[in-house]
Amino acid sequence: MGSSKITRTSTSPRSSHLDIRPGHLQVGWSVLAVALALVAAGALFAVLNVQPAGSIAVGLDLVIPLAFSVPGAVIVGYRPGNPIGRILCIMGLTMGVSFLLGEYGDYALRTNPGSVPGGVLAVWLQNFFWFPVVGLVPLLLLLVPDGSLPSPRWRPVAWVPAVVIALVSLAGAFSPGPIGADPRPGAPQNPVGVEPARQVLEFAFFVGFLVIPVLAVVALVALALRFRRAQGLERQQLKWFAYGAFLLVVGLAGLLLPVRSEAVAKAIFAVGVGCFTAGVAVAVLRYGLYEIDVIVNRTLVYGLLSVLLGLGYGGAVLILGQLAGQERSSLVVAGSTLAVAAALQPDRRRVQAGVDRSFNCRKYDAAKTIEGFSAHLRDEIDLDTLSAEVLAVVDQTMQPTRVSLWLRPSPHGSSSTPRNEARPTIWAY
Repeated sequence: MGSSKITRTSTSPRSSHLDIRPGHLQVGWSVLAVALALVAAGALFAVLNVQPAGSIAVGLDLVIPLAFSVPGAVIVGYRPGNPIGRILCIMGLTMGVSFLLGEYGDYALRTNPGSVPGGVLAVWLQNFFWFPVVGLVPLLLLLVPDGSLPSPRWRPVAWVPAVVIALVSLAGAFSPGPIGADPRPGAPQNPVGVEPARQVLEFAFFVGFLVIPVLAVVALVALALRFRRAQGLERQQLKWFAYGAFLLVVGLAGLLLPVRSEAVAKAIFAVGVGCFTAGVAVAVLRYGLYEIDVIVNRTLVYGLLSVLLGLGYGGAVLILGQLAGQERSSLVVAGSTLAVAAALQPDRRRVQAGVDRSFNCRKYDAAKTIEGFSAHLRDEIDLDTLSAEVLAVVDQTMQPTRVSLWLRPSPHGSSSTPRNEARPTIWAY
């Protein structure tokens, strides 16, 4: 009996090499650290300003920069060649700088006048940092998910957001009248306002606000065309990106349309940003976008595990310490530490299983597939059927480009070789 070889070609995309370099990771972590520092400093001045009526708006100002910066930092660290990460980082960092400058200027000019220098300068500089998060939305939609335009003819459209951002920023910086991106009653006058150019600057400001929504709709059309041409796994990735992008544009309307309450406008935008970030997370974790799902999976697992164990340890020390009294506090701390250490591995497995079920369905389904195949293997006796099932399981769990099964002949040359004497060899690549 000669050897038999069965080959199957898979249509699943072949994974590309993930080039992780320390320098790129440092850039990603640096972006995240700067975003956290900006948010923390802005929150400090927001607390000093004591604005209960605007507490909701301030809370949203804390969330929005991180909602852009966190996925941007991850993509920059692990996919530095993709401009999507850089755009998200710019949107998050500029929003954080705008928040800090606004709160600092408010503290210097209103809450405690003269206590810190540069209040007018901070409010004036805010003109250059609040609009990029709005103006870059159309460019982001044009480039998702791989960072390239749908076709070269879209290149002129991609330059328009940069022109509009410069136009609106300069118009706001040199417009006469109260200073600030969102001037409040009693705000100081713009020291560099150009009164003769008032009408021109106001018209430029109006045109910029009008162009961005139109560009966002055009970018959504480009994303829909890209989605229409996509197939298989790429279509699933784009689907979630498209969902999030559409809701991001809807949220953008909260900032561009005249809404009386600042908190309501920011809440609408924050919901859009949150939906977009959730869409990116599903595309990455569930459908392997950017092929960093394993890294994000580990980050999510150990992040949740740290929070759960930290809360459990803190709660145990606090509650048991109160019950046991001060003289036995060291025993409570030691016992809580041992309990947390004992729960580490079981909790990690539970959190990992929950994350896999929710996001990493490929790994979870692969484990279930292998488990079901192992049970079925005991009852299968037909060699041809078994060979086809082996190839199907390998293709489903590993998703290779090509897989081959080679059955070597029996050492005795008998055609009635029992199945358990066969010597299969599988190539998957």
